[in-house]
Amino acid sequence: MCIPLRIDALDWQIAGRKIWNWGEKDLHVRDAQVLAEELLAEPDVRVLEPKMKALPAQRIAVIGHSFTMDLHWASPSAFVPIVTAMFARQNPNVQFRQFQAGGLTSSRALKNFYQDALAWRPDVVLLVLANRTDQDLADLSTMGVGFKAAGARVVTFDDVHDPSSADPTMLEKEGDVARQAGIDIVKVSPILAASPDRSRFLCLDHIHMTEPYHRLMAKEWLRIIVGLPLAAGMK
Repeated sequence: MCIPLRIDALDWQIAGRKIWNWGEKDLHVRDAQVLAEELLAEPDVRVLEPKMKALPAQRIAVIGHSFTMDLHWASPSAFVPIVTAMFARQNPNVQFRQFQAGGLTSSRALKNFYQDALAWRPDVVLLVLANRTDQDLADLSTMGVGFKAAGARVVTFDDVHDPSSADPTMLEKEGDVARQAGIDIVKVSPILAASPDRSRFLCLDHIHMTEPYHRLMAKEWLRIIVGLPLAAGMK
């Protein structure tokens, strides 16, 4: 028996956007390297170049879900690989390694990536993970405590989604667990909420983020690495 395939206008839009973005990436028309070059030419990033070049050799590990991944169709790249490309130009002694998977929760990260990341001996660890259950929160704590005991600075964001979609109860739990585990919580949600490009952040699937979001987050991730406070401060 044949099951009819239902394709509506949104499906066709998403398919077209996937083809467009993936094609531009493969042809290097718009990819992480191009966005890195563009951002390095912007005045608010250009002033950070001396700090980028002055950083000592170090290892930065990123354990994250699709918002950190270069391959997603919604944007030419994501904020993590964009900043990695920026440092490849300005200071290759700052090394990055990504541990990534779509929909990555803290529990899956602990199971699939934690030991490998720990063995790499990072100086800084950025966690961009989904937490939906109490077990996720317990595993977030395990990773935070473990990385801290190994001498790494561990960082996470208060919320990487559009602020209007936040689950305040879970965010509060995440914050409490992170602080107790010694994880630095970078407060980016006010910056996202105040951005004039906020209406263009969400892509067609209403989950993932577009280029304007990743350009903004790349700047904030860069500021964290070079040791500058964000406009909204840190908890």
